[in-house]
Amino acid sequence: MMHMKDFLYLLSETIIRYFGKILFLILLFNGFHCSDIQANAKSYHCLNIKEVVDTEDKIGIDSNYEYGKRLYPRYTYAELSENFLVKKIPDISLCRDDIKLIEIEREPITQPHLTPAYIVSIHLQSAAANKIGEYTKRNIDKRIALEIDGRIFAIPKILEEVKMKMRLFAGSDLEEIKRELGKISNNIVIHGK
Repeated sequence: MMHMKDFLYLLSETIIRYFGKILFLILLFNGFHCSDIQANAKSYHCLNIKEVVDTEDKIGIDSNYEYGKRLYPRYTYAELSENFLVKKIPDISLCRDDIKLIEIEREPITQPHLTPAYIVSIHLQSAAANKIGEYTKRNIDKRIALEIDGRIFAIPKILEEVKMKMRLFAGSDLEEIKRELGKISNNIVIHGK
């Protein structure tokens, strides 16, 4: 026959074991947030912000960077050489909870032969705005890669500290812009289609 002391010991071990599993499941489904998991370079359905470096800046090429031109051949900028580098691991990841609203607006066309272009404003929640604000303050006049699902969406230059929204040129294909941004937000407003 089992003594009460042995029974309580087995009962407490069982409770602790199952409590740990339950706690893990609670954290898994409720507590984790994309912006808290930055070690994963391909945080899906997040807007990953990565440092962009031109190889002409004479930094040492190390395993933290990969050649951007090889990965993203459609990106050519006058200010970037053919061998620009993109950091492998995001500096910041913004997910649905970090983004309040995305606005897409058509840029006014001043000449009839020009293709319509779209400007995107990404409005941020307070915590995300604080993170982005500190990051952009330290990186003024540098380029960053904005990546969604492993694809670069844009490579803007930081001109000033971002407060509550990021504003950037997003290209001329409205359907592609909506599709890509729809991965990171359900709250998208389009002005001047």
